[in-house]
Parts: sequence; C-alpha cells; structure tokens
Amino acid sequence: MTVQVEPDLAHSAGHALIRVPGAAGAVNAPGFRLQRDAGWGDDKLGPGGWQSSDALLVPDRAETSGGDLVLYVGWGVCRYLEAGVYELSVPGAGLAQVGVYWPDIVPLHSGISLPVVVPAVAAVKAAAPLQEPKQAPAPEPPAPLPLPAPIVSQAPAETLVRPLAEPPPPAPGIAKTTISASGVLLLLLLAGIGYYYWTDRASERTESAQAPPAPSAPTVAPTSAPAPAGLGGLSVPDVLTQAPNPAAIAAEGEQRLRGDRHDDGLLLLEAAADRSDPAAAAALARLYDPVLFRPGGPIPQPDPRQAARYYRDAARGGADVAAAREALRQDLQARVQRGDLGANLSLKDFWP
Repeated sequence: MTVQVEPDLAHSAGHALIRVPGAAGAVNAPGFRLQRDAGWGDDKLGPGGWQSSDALLVPDRAETSGGDLVLYVGWGVCRYLEAGVYELSVPGAGLAQVGVYWPDIVPLHSGISLPVVVPAVAAVKAAAPLQEPKQAPAPEPPAPLPLPAPIVSQAPAETLVRPLAEPPPPAPGIAKTTISASGVLLLLLLAGIGYYYWTDRASERTESAQAPPAPSAPTVAPTSAPAPAGLGGLSVPDVLTQAPNPAAIAAEGEQRLRGDRHDDGLLLLEAAADRSDPAAAAALARLYDPVLFRPGGPIPQPDPRQAARYYRDAARGGADVAAAREALRQDLQARVQRGDLGANLSLKDFWP
C-alpha cells in the first residue's frame, strides 16, 4: 500500500493531506501515528513534539475520496516534520508502520496550535475549536517627572563679571632674546631628526639588498569530498543524505523500481521530485496517469490528481511532458462530463 502525502492547497502553508488507498471505511476512526528512525531517543510524535511514549494523533478532519481515506493535517502536526521518510500507522484502517515520504511543506510562522494529540488508550475525539486568547490591555505611560526649578544666583550683578587687568608689556630686550634662543633650538632639533631618518633608511636599503629572497609558501590545491561509490546498498534515508544531487536520487529510485523494490523506488522518486527534479516528477506522473496506467506495477491504482500535479511540476522544470499532460487534461474533462467533482477540482488547480 502506497500512502501519499502532499501540501494542502487550500492553505498557503503549514497544512498537508495524507491519502490512504482503500481505507475509506476508517473515516469514523481516523487516528494515526507518526514515528521516525529508531536511532532517535524520542522517535514518536506526541503532544509537545517528539517523545518516547506512544500517542495517537487526530487530523483536523477526515474525508473519503472514492475508496481512499483522506486525512487533513494542520499546523499542530506539520510544524514538527521536516522532509524525509517516516513510519505511518492508521489503526482504524488496519495499517501498521508503512513508510511514507513527507514532502517539504512551507512552515506556518504564525498561528495558534490546535490540540491534535490524545493518549493512545483514549478514544479518538474531534478537536474542538480553540478560542483566541484575549490581549492584555497596554500599560498606561508613567506621568512625566517635574522639571527642577532653575537656580538663580543671589550675588550682585557687579560681583559676577569683573574686567581683567591687562598685563604689562614685556621689555623689548627680553622679547628679542627669547625669540632668538627658541629659533636656534628648533633648527638644531630638525637637523637631528633629519640625520637620524636618513641614516636609518639607508641602513634598511642596504640590508634588504643583501638579504636573499624569502621562499614562497607552497600552493595547496583545494580538494573536494569524493562522491559516494554506490547507492544501491543504502537505506532510503541514507540515500537522501549521501546522494550528490536530486538527479542521483531519482536515478536510484528508477533502478529500485526496475528491481521490484517498489516502496523504496517510490519514496526516492517522491524525494527527488520534492527537490525540484523534473525527471522524477515526470516518472511519477506517468505512473499515476490513468491514460498510461498498467496494472501490476508499483502503483495499485491510477490517481488523476497526483498525475496532474507531477505533470505540472515536471513542465515547470523543463521536462517534455506536453503531449502526455494534454491527454490527461482531456481525460479529466471527460470525467467532468460524467459528474466527477474531483476531476473538476484537478483541472482548476493544475491548469489555471
């Protein structure tokens, strides 16, 4: 069973859709669990984030689409999840620990967290709407402090300002003698500074001419980290961390699909498509396309909406999918004529 996770287009950020194929009967018991790699100390998603004890998450709402169960997950869950592979369980649908790829969903930087987690032993209840908290009134500004009174001197006006007595002029003979002595001392000082500067600079020039040139430091060529020798023996999380680029992730996903490792192949293709690799998006679109669908493959049944989304992403990335995308559009239009509301929504969302 291949479970799909995608951003909820009804919201600008922070919301996701989890589509569980063939699990429409669990719409009245939509609780689910999310678990990450057991290497983490706290590997189960709980009320305040990741924790060690088990907990059952409640979606914002659950609906059916054909025979599938669709869980609408809000910011209270999405804020703890980054792009990567997780284990999903839906007890009401008999689904236990299926690997799903969680795409890179734009975070919601503001908002109120909804109570989406209840203990695993308790019954699943719908989350009640949360009232917005009342804002505390703004504090009143403090009263301005009184300014101190200016200090006024009580002294009489005639005692505050007194004229200065002019100093007597120096004697003419003394002034001439002082100027002459100062001039001689200044000339001697300048001559000493010039002599010292000239002899010091000449010594430096002589030493630099006789000294051998200093050896230059050897040039070290930058080295780059070697690319991984092979990805075939790695787990899906290790491939995502060690692959040099999204194209390598997509190529490994295609190889695992050809080797009948369908779950790993789909997870890797979804991860590469989420990293904007057009070839991966085109490959996923052809797998989900009802026009090109072949039974017995990695996808149990076609999904026109998933195909439309991946065709759009592949076209934006420059992949040549125009003919296949147009054939899918005509198929969706024929479904609309037969009263398929989901096909009408897909046309509006992916062919604006």
